[in-house]
Amino acid sequence: MEIDVHLNFYVIKNPNLFVQAGASILGSDQILLSYQISLKPFTEIELTTKENFKDLIGHVTIRAKTERSEEKSEGIGKMLYSPAIENVDARYADNARYIVNVFVPKSQFDEILATARAGYIPSDVLISVSGMDYGCDEDDLLWNNKTFPQLQVDSIALTIPLSLSSVSDATY
Repeated sequence: MEIDVHLNFYVIKNPNLFVQAGASILGSDQILLSYQISLKPFTEIELTTKENFKDLIGHVTIRAKTERSEEKSEGIGKMLYSPAIENVDARYADNARYIVNVFVPKSQFDEILATARAGYIPSDVLISVSGMDYGCDEDDLLWNNKTFPQLQVDSIALTIPLSLSSVSDATY
């Protein structure tokens, strides 16, 4: 039975701001805001690939909604699983990861971007996804990432502190 779940993350690195340039499906010259995230300790997600979800590298990437992005899919984005890439040359190996790509209204994106430029980062990132099940333990969640490496994201909420001192005081 697939369920809708709310996943609560925290930001573990400062945001990376960059401009995507060139021709792409998303359009060119679009500003993207990316945060490295980690699942808060009280939630457990079992993966059918048997990896530990908390060992995966996680990112949330936020873009302003455009007419093109609205045509692409239901929901506001996707949560994607990417398996580890092993290579003979360790410099080109890559760890398993998950990436949450979301599109938000431009006015909201502009506010999030302004707070990031001012040095404020979210203390909480709450993401609602469709497509997980309950795990072996009823408190755990199960992501069948072998069969469904993409989940639909239905909503995102960021908690952004209004003072820099509350950001530096947060511990996880």
